[in-house]
Parts: sequence; structure tokens; C-alpha cells
Amino acid sequence: MGRGFGRIALLTVMVLLVACGGLMTGAYLRVSRGGKIHIGSYTARIPFTTTAFNGREEITLLFLGVDEHSRLNSHSPQRTDSILLTRINLKRKSLAGLSIPRDTLVEIPGRSHPDKINAAHAYGSSPLAIQAISQFTGVPIDYYIKTDSAGFKTMVDRVGGIWINVEKDMSYDDNWGKLHIHLKKGYQRLTGEQAVGYVRFRHDASSDFGRMARQQKFIKAIATQVLTAKNMAQLPAIVQDARMAIETNMTVGDLLYLVNEMRGVPQANMQFATVPGDPRRINGISYLLPHEKETEELVQNLFHSPGPAASPTEGDARTVEVLNGSGKKGAAKEFARRLEENGYKVVRVANASGAATDHPSSEVLFRTTNASTAREIADMVGGATVVPDAAGLGSESAQPRRRSELTGYTVILGQDYQTEEQL
Repeated sequence: MGRGFGRIALLTVMVLLVACGGLMTGAYLRVSRGGKIHIGSYTARIPFTTTAFNGREEITLLFLGVDEHSRLNSHSPQRTDSILLTRINLKRKSLAGLSIPRDTLVEIPGRSHPDKINAAHAYGSSPLAIQAISQFTGVPIDYYIKTDSAGFKTMVDRVGGIWINVEKDMSYDDNWGKLHIHLKKGYQRLTGEQAVGYVRFRHDASSDFGRMARQQKFIKAIATQVLTAKNMAQLPAIVQDARMAIETNMTVGDLLYLVNEMRGVPQANMQFATVPGDPRRINGISYLLPHEKETEELVQNLFHSPGPAASPTEGDARTVEVLNGSGKKGAAKEFARRLEENGYKVVRVANASGAATDHPSSEVLFRTTNASTAREIADMVGGATVVPDAAGLGSESAQPRRRSELTGYTVILGQDYQTEEQL
């Protein structure tokens, strides 16, 4: 595999670890700060002597995705193809991330002139990359994780693929780089190879910025979809892949505690942004000149503000009822299964009232404060309309039910809904 998705491969490793930890925690596993691991009634101490993250409730974690060595020189220095600086609040269960384009022009410590930020790793490996990124953002970096693209395809396939709404047709062939992307617009399950194409595609007007937006979208999709019991059987293989894919200064205890505490983070508690800038050619070389003031404001918002509060009701709010108004037999049951694969709890499957012609378009009605999750479900449907339902009538029952009895979301599948067979 080639360049262009080191960060997403790395984040896939981390999210899969978090997801697997979450699966175990739901029934068996709990990890305490002091290093005790509890599985059912059994308690053991994992091999570390200090409290996880030295007792801190908030950390900064840098993700580095490196490109491949040159085909002509296997000892050539690697550049960081993807950079994501994150702030993780373990108490609030929130994640904020700042993507830094690889061509960003910065001062690199010890170098006589400015250079692309991705060159820091080539000059001084992880330590210099960390120093340069911290100097550019003004954010002290506590921990880092570095990976290349080696395990990405395998891990996506191990969890059965990832459902995502591909926003447009994508087609690109690079025989030298062994990259062939042929994706059609629409909601679909991507295999590992297709996922590689989706997160690497940058051959349009938005270029790297569009690619980073797709990577961030893919991260959120992973976070909500791998929390399924069917992946438990794959846990040993996933962990083995992860161990081979990362370099980090985190201890085993730190990683286990992070896995345990950050399971099930709602999308509303995840914020991503990208360093803005203007492309420029200087002496024939392409750079991105960052907008200093806007970047400072982003850093302040993502790393120094209180951040989103925890959403303790989000788990309860991920309850859905599915009503079939499409006129297609079995459509509601099929979509209910898809929701459950994505970590939702389906509490009711039924036919919508009236004839199929009464529901030409699909809708997602929501009665929680989390409109972003409603939009996520709408993407799964394939572009449904999102409608606030403050009155609580989405269940189409004769009498409005008490708020405590309402589901978080009602999906009404319309005639425009396409079944998996049609996709």
C-alpha cells in the first residue's frame, strides 16, 4: 500500500482497540487507574507500576502516519504523510483533533530555513517531528503513536467492512503506486481495499483538504460500527495486527486504561478541524502557508477551551424504531439489522401507517439533543431528511407517549430507500 492514509491506518488501530475494549467492558472487563484488570469475578494486576497517565484526566496525543520507503532505497528517510494532534478528556469522554497538512511551511528546530512540516520526521524521526509540531501549535505533546499503512486493509476486513455514505463517484488509477479507486456514490459497506481507496482519494478540486475531511468522517464511522459482538471472535487477530502496526511511548497500562475509558464516545463529543492556509509554489516546490490567526483560534478552541461536556444519556438515546413505508417487503428488518451492527438498539420494527405512496421520501425524526446522530442515521438510510420531533409523535401511536417511553429516533423508510440488494 502507498502513501496518503497513514493517519487513518493509525486511527483505525486505535479505534479498533477502543472498540474491542468496549466490547469486553460491556460484559466482562474493567481496568482501574491503579493497574487492576477485572474480568468477571477474577482480578489480576497488569504489568505496570504507576497509575495510568499519572492520574491525569486530560492528555494530548499525537498521531503520526509515515509514508513508505522509496522503492529504490529501502533505507530512505520517511516523511510524515499524515499528522493529527488530539486532546483527549477522559472525564468528559471527549476527543478534539487538529489535522495538519503535510505541506505546511514551518520552522523546524535545528534547521537553517523553514521547510514542510512532514520533513521533520525525515531529519530526526519521531522526536524532531514531535518538537516541530509542538512548536508550530504551541501545544505540549504528552504521548505519540506512529504507524504506517501496513495493517489498514486487513483490520477493516477483520471487522467485516465499514458502512459509509460515499459522497460522490470516485475513480482513479495509479499502476506505479498500485492504487485503483472505483467507488460509486451512495451508502455502502466498504471492504478493506475499497476503504483504502476512499481515504486516499484526493484527485479532485479539494485535494488534501477533501481527503482529510473523508478521513475524519471515516474515523467517526469506525467508532460507531465496530462495537458489535461478532467482532469478539476477531479480538486476538486484531490485537496482533495492532501490536505490529504502532510505535508509541504509551505504556501497556496507559493504553488499556484509554481503551476502557474512551469506549462508546458519542460523535457529538468528537471535534475535528484542519489547519487553514494558502497553497504557494516557492522555488518550484509546493507549500501550504498557514493562516496564523485562524490557526491560533482553532488551537485555542480545541486545546484550551473546556470542550464539550460528557453526554451521559447518549447511550440511552441511541434507541431507534424503524417503520417501513417503502413498499418493499423486509426493508425495515434489514435496516434494523444494519443499525444494530452500528451499535444502535432497535426497540421496534413495524410498518408505517398508510400506503407506501404516503411516504415518497425517507425521514429520521429525533427527540434527543443530538442532531448529529440523527444525521448519521440519515446517511445510513442514504440521504434521508432529518426532522426534529419535539411533540413525540414519531411512533405514529394513537396517543403521544410519555417522554421517558420515547425512543431517541424514529426512521421512516420511504419509497426512495434502497435495500442492500439494490445497492
